[in-house]
Amino acid sequence: MSLDSLPPICLDELQRKASRLQRVDRKYLVAREDLDSILSALKLPHIDESANFSPRVSCLEIDGEREFSYSSIYFDTPAFDAYFLSSQKRRRRFKVRTRTYADSNQRFLEVKTRGSRGTNVKNRLALNTAWARSEADVLSAVYGKRRDAGFDLFDPTHRIFVEKTLADSSIVPSFVGQLHPTLETRYRRSTLYFPSRPSGGPCSPSPESLCAVNAFGSTALQSRTEKFTEGSRVTIDVDLVCTSRFGRVSFPSLAIIETKSGPHPTTLDRVLWASGYRSAKFSKYGIGLAETHPFLDPGKWRRTMRKIRPFCKRSKTDLIYPVQLINSAAVLALPRCRN
Repeated sequence: MSLDSLPPICLDELQRKASRLQRVDRKYLVAREDLDSILSALKLPHIDESANFSPRVSCLEIDGEREFSYSSIYFDTPAFDAYFLSSQKRRRRFKVRTRTYADSNQRFLEVKTRGSRGTNVKNRLALNTAWARSEADVLSAVYGKRRDAGFDLFDPTHRIFVEKTLADSSIVPSFVGQLHPTLETRYRRSTLYFPSRPSGGPCSPSPESLCAVNAFGSTALQSRTEKFTEGSRVTIDVDLVCTSRFGRVSFPSLAIIETKSGPHPTTLDRVLWASGYRSAKFSKYGIGLAETHPFLDPGKWRRTMRKIRPFCKRSKTDLIYPVQLINSAAVLALPRCRN
């Protein structure tokens, strides 16, 4: 089953039913060739008109398109505080990035922090049109062409937004003045919506069992009856490319499935578990930086990096200026946040 066979949902309706800025994220790494088999397990019953409820999964569609281009620029300190706080599983970790929706030309400044009970909290602020002119300067810094492009390119309002968001999570806001662009990511994303369902209403995946041949273990999916959780969204990312001043890494044959829900898993989580997949420690920023910066300790992503190595392609590009490799001991000796 392909995404085209799912009913559509518009962006306004998706945001109204499942904005999920505070959520539990679970990520799964899947070979792209196995996606159709996994999606086939989501063949659900038709609309239950008597209950005035449709249990069907739907796919975000805008102007007839269901797959959209995303790009992000991540900011970190010279000592890579954001990277190390995350790789070392510190509770007060954070990410600061810009996100560009290429198809709609919308841009946001986003700050992700850690909430209570393992939830991820995302705060975002729209970037004005002036940012589009600054973006080229920021990318030049990512690629090593200049070293003076940093957070000073943002409007003071945006800087205050980041400082306040970090302070609200008990993270030292003075780091904002040290932030500079370190990594760019690009990928294509499709988004699924899993509707909420009143308690007590079971909903089954397709009665056929699924045998997904995957790169991380193969097993059969047995038909089972599950209840829908709250309205949730699931993203499927493909064609991930990560670029830093040291190189570029791409994952053309890998799909990244991320479920974004409340504390309870989605139906797709259970489908993936039953077919042998387990959630992985995966971060586009963490993996991208570790793969392109050989002096950084992968930390908690070490096992994941070994698993996805067959999917990984490295390349150098003339966009990247040659720079001197930073000694790892010098980086680790720099003062870092101890939150």
